[in-house]
Amino acid sequence: FIMQTADGVIELTSCIAHSVSLDRLIKVVRARKKINDEKYSEALLFSTDLEQDMLQIYEFYVSRFQIEFIFRDAKGFTGLGDCQSRDEHRLNFHFNACLTALNVVKIQDAETQKTKGVQHAFSMTSWMRKYHVEIVLNRFFSMFDLDPTCFKLNPKFEKLLGMGNIHV
Repeated sequence: FIMQTADGVIELTSCIAHSVSLDRLIKVVRARKKINDEKYSEALLFSTDLEQDMLQIYEFYVSRFQIEFIFRDAKGFTGLGDCQSRDEHRLNFHFNACLTALNVVKIQDAETQKTKGVQHAFSMTSWMRKYHVEIVLNRFFSMFDLDPTCFKLNPKFEKLLGMGNIHV
């Protein structure tokens, strides 16, 4: 099976194999993408459901990796794993607040990409750096009793906020 994606052409092939470690039959899917004339990128995916379509197995794995990125970013940047409460309602609030903060930044990133007419992968690290630089600059404005308006209106101010970032 060959499918066209935004990244290029992906070839999917499948077979039923016996897994020694699982001691059962599994459906194995090979996802192969051509990088250049000589190189290919391959991934082996599997499912214990032998009736599952190979395209569905591929789509599940793609979705799974997206979900893992969400939890990685939420743990690393919004404090998802830092709540010490044992109360169910407080835990729910904490989890929802962390994931909401991540979603707000992702929406901001999507709007920035749309405004600038660019397209790139989301980077929470870049947004955290931008916010950190902005906090430090605001602290300087406050400490030296400066009016930040004239600085923030300068077109180079936005470039300064993105210092050290790949995107944003």
